[in-house]
Amino acid sequence: MNVSLSIYQIQEEDFGQYTCIAHTTYGWTSQQATIEKGGIRSVLEPEFFEKAKKSIAENSTLWALSVVVLIAIAAMVTLAVGIHIHQRRRADCKALSKEEKPQDTV
Repeated sequence: MNVSLSIYQIQEEDFGQYTCIAHTTYGWTSQQATIEKGGIRSVLEPEFFEKAKKSIAENSTLWALSVVVLIAIAAMVTLAVGIHIHQRRRADCKALSKEEKPQDTV
């Protein structure tokens, strides 16, 4: 993987400080760089890209863990609602069966 940034035909107004931002659905990271007169061949050091990859990997792990937790919570809520519905239906059936029993008459 080639991680380099090349800038050609630099003008006087191009000198100064820049911020490079790497952004994905899992997160973002940024790094500042300065272009000075006399030239810098490599504007962003390779450490920036390693930092960006590490940050994205950490954020994707956190995102995946969050999804697992949300799925577990949804499953527990669904189970609790199902149990509640089952208990109500069971109670309703018992109440109906008591009403339908013929009463002994003497």
